[in-house]
Amino acid sequence: MIVSVRTWMPQDIAAVRTVLLDTWLDAYGSFIPESDLRGYLDQQYSESKLQELQQDPDVTGLIAEVDDTMAGYAKLYHDRNANRFYVHQLYIHPKHQGSGVGRRLMIRAADLAGEQGFDRVWLGVMVKNTSAVQWYRAMGFEVEETSPFQMGSTPVEHFIGWVPLRGIYAVPKRRLANVPNDRPLAQRMASLLESQRKQWQMLTDGVASLDQVTVKQLDCTGFRAFLQWNPKRIVSTGAKVDPKTIQKRRCFLCVDNLPDAQQGLAYGDDYIILCNPAPIFRQHFTIPHIRHVPQLLEPNVGMMIRLAQDLSRSLTVFYNGPQCGASAPDHMHFQASPFRGIPVERDIDLGHLELKQYATEGVRVGVPAAYGREIVVLRSNDAALMEDAIRRLMVAMRIELKTEGEPLVNVICSHGDEGFRTIFFLRRSHRPSHYFREDDEQILISPAAVDIGGLVVTPHERDFNRVDAPTLEAIYREVSLDRSETLRIVDRFLSSS
Repeated sequence: MIVSVRTWMPQDIAAVRTVLLDTWLDAYGSFIPESDLRGYLDQQYSESKLQELQQDPDVTGLIAEVDDTMAGYAKLYHDRNANRFYVHQLYIHPKHQGSGVGRRLMIRAADLAGEQGFDRVWLGVMVKNTSAVQWYRAMGFEVEETSPFQMGSTPVEHFIGWVPLRGIYAVPKRRLANVPNDRPLAQRMASLLESQRKQWQMLTDGVASLDQVTVKQLDCTGFRAFLQWNPKRIVSTGAKVDPKTIQKRRCFLCVDNLPDAQQGLAYGDDYIILCNPAPIFRQHFTIPHIRHVPQLLEPNVGMMIRLAQDLSRSLTVFYNGPQCGASAPDHMHFQASPFRGIPVERDIDLGHLELKQYATEGVRVGVPAAYGREIVVLRSNDAALMEDAIRRLMVAMRIELKTEGEPLVNVICSHGDEGFRTIFFLRRSHRPSHYFREDDEQILISPAAVDIGGLVVTPHERDFNRVDAPTLEAIYREVSLDRSETLRIVDRFLSSS
């Protein structure tokens, strides 16, 4: 079932009237005569009056479709005199109630309200429509008054009140695992993994598949890397991430689209922690935003740092840019892996990676002399200074590379005995040319943070067997910036302090 939400069009009017009448008969038929319902529809929602509403700049109509069939309708109204944003109507056809369509419409309404600076939406609901009242109350509905309303010859009472946007976005309780809150976050995540392995077969199979994974070491010039043959990762490595494909597919990180058995842990107000069903590590988590917002680091830097600190010495947080390995480039998310589980982390800790060091206002900056790809390492004991440094580095990249959007980066962030450490991989391209070949020379390696960090995942045994050190060195060089670009970025970063 694919649910989509769009703005209404003139050709929707007849179907909107059908949704209105069928829903009214189902919801109100026990206390309002059918003649009153039909009369009210013809009086207040005739085709001509709906056409007038479509011309009103303060009215927005939303259509929810299930597999291209209209399943629900919402009318939003910006009352400029009262400075309120109303969900004036929201109706789901009886055939589609309980399928998440109403939540999708409310989320879109909340998005539009938030874009205009509102922190709540106002609405009215019939007192006798108890199921709808309970549904809104679950989102935090606050009743301000009870108001009389006339539908034909039948008087009815309305609750008038508001719902906070935060309540609309909140993760449904059925999606939250029953894990106690009185333990450190990493322990709670371990408990989540244990319970999900018992309840969710897809995860059980994914973790079990790691027993069959094969790893080999490649001794490259100036560094070591590891190749992992992991057939389960074909979903990510082979993912099509072009805009046309992304627009058509159902986002697998949206809470409403998760498999029935998948549950998670709420993190802060805006994130949910989930187990990755196609893991690279035995502890591999995905941490998506609860709203469908773009994959961008800068608006979420503070959350990455907070996560790293909460997972101190237990798990590492990493981020793949929307054009650098994120298989959901349209939905903001982080991932987490075992602390020091990515080879670059161990290389730095063990002194295998010689860094040229700089210092600026409580932040130490390191650039390796030779590592086969371009990285910048930031260290600081202070969360605020680290956050500022990350933002300044992103600005420096944007200026030097002359790009308006987010620079191509993979980021690995952790917290340990020496404070925060953030490793930036500076990228030129998403995938190497070998990836796109259509002959026997194709190599299905799509470098993301873990791969460019030294653990290269390939889902095909053929690639695992034939990729050698020179081939991997060439792939790293192709997708990375060159040394002169890195040094210019670092110089600009240091001059900005």
